[in-house]
Amino acid sequence: MNKKSNKLISLMITFDRDMVKRCNQFLSSPYFNRSQDLQHYFAEVSRRLSKGLSLDKEMIWKSVWKKKPFNDVRFRKFSSDLLKLLEKFVVQEELESNKIIQQDLWLAAVNRLQPTKQKEAVLRNWSGLIETTEEVLAESSRKYLSLFQFERKRYELSNFDNRTEERSNLETIMHNLDVFYISEKLHVFNSAKSTYFARYHQYEFAFIESLVDNIRENPVYLKYPTISMHYYTYLIGKEPENESHYRAFKSLLLNQSSDLKESDLQTHYYTALNYSTIKINSGNTDYLKEYIEVYKDGLVKEALFENGHITAQQFKNIISIALRNGDFEWVKSYIDNYQDRIPEQHRENAVNLNLAFYHFYKKDYDKAMDYLRGVEYENITYNLNAKSMLLAIYYETDEFDALDSLFDAILAYLSRHKEIPANYKKLFRNLVSVTRKMTRIIPGDKKAIEKLRKEVEETKAIASLNWVREKLDELA
Repeated sequence: MNKKSNKLISLMITFDRDMVKRCNQFLSSPYFNRSQDLQHYFAEVSRRLSKGLSLDKEMIWKSVWKKKPFNDVRFRKFSSDLLKLLEKFVVQEELESNKIIQQDLWLAAVNRLQPTKQKEAVLRNWSGLIETTEEVLAESSRKYLSLFQFERKRYELSNFDNRTEERSNLETIMHNLDVFYISEKLHVFNSAKSTYFARYHQYEFAFIESLVDNIRENPVYLKYPTISMHYYTYLIGKEPENESHYRAFKSLLLNQSSDLKESDLQTHYYTALNYSTIKINSGNTDYLKEYIEVYKDGLVKEALFENGHITAQQFKNIISIALRNGDFEWVKSYIDNYQDRIPEQHRENAVNLNLAFYHFYKKDYDKAMDYLRGVEYENITYNLNAKSMLLAIYYETDEFDALDSLFDAILAYLSRHKEIPANYKKLFRNLVSVTRKMTRIIPGDKKAIEKLRKEVEETKAIASLNWVREKLDELA
């Protein structure tokens, strides 16, 4: 049986040791399973997976069914039956871990069975149930969906359809539905318009403009962070030049976002960071501080990690921006304190490369070179980043012979590696071209400097663009 193509094995390899134990208990319960064969089958496959043994069908059959001759049709039937049981087990696991779903199913059961005492108890303690739900669920559209579903069941349990003389909870039902709908609609729209998705697909959505207009006219909805965060995300995308949208978004993010769902919170932090990145790339260096402020806040709230980890790219991004802002002490502290958050297989390389950047910015070029020597070129990004730094070091230290050789090496590398995206090749070819021209300019030759500066600003697709601009300023 193949781990990738076999559905049963594909599911079982996701079970950790504790989950295997609980599944054994599940399969031992006659309420769910009355076949000892399936219990033994699960136990044998689990044993083989844990020890890395063969998953050959006939070997498994022999271990479970002993002397019975192998029957492929029967084996496939056992596999199908076990898979169905394991899917039920996984559902049961999800149910056990989700008190809100349990409560929702209990309300549905009370409504269906109509046990008098239980029904009275549910309605009597309703406010406590809602308070508990609001405490348990993070601020998100899903919270209001659950509240809507609960209030809908309260309406049915109270039999308000036949008690029209009493005031029902219809307003509460509609309110929760509105908050869910507005938040989720904006969330889905913003996701679809994000750079990642928009690169491949275009989506059409109805009523977005009218929805946003409605929020403008009824700002009461903005008291819900799950709406206000998505609302300002929409405005940032729609009117990026209007910095007041970003300011409002950032204020909410830093001061009122602690109750948001973890995955939503991370998305919002990256929205703020991406906005600052766009501003920085357009030449607005005020946003270096903005980026750093938001990033530091995200670190404190543990909002920037994926399963407790920082990607090597994220590690490099914040260090590059902080170095440009001159925050050398913070960068060194960040490298020391957060390097363990980088996945182990990328850690040493990421640390060496970023320490090289750190010493380069401090103009300690010898130390920068030492750390560069410790970088293994495990991928194209590392290789090109290291080469561009080496180019800058040779330029800064007037090692022009070495620089000429490096120009040729970079161009040869770009030509040799067909898998490098065309836009990447353009960035580094332009860096070589511009740096080569800078080496030929006599300092103070304003005409030549301005000509090259104009070329740089018209091109802009240049790796290490800010460094190039700095060197042109120095030549002037």
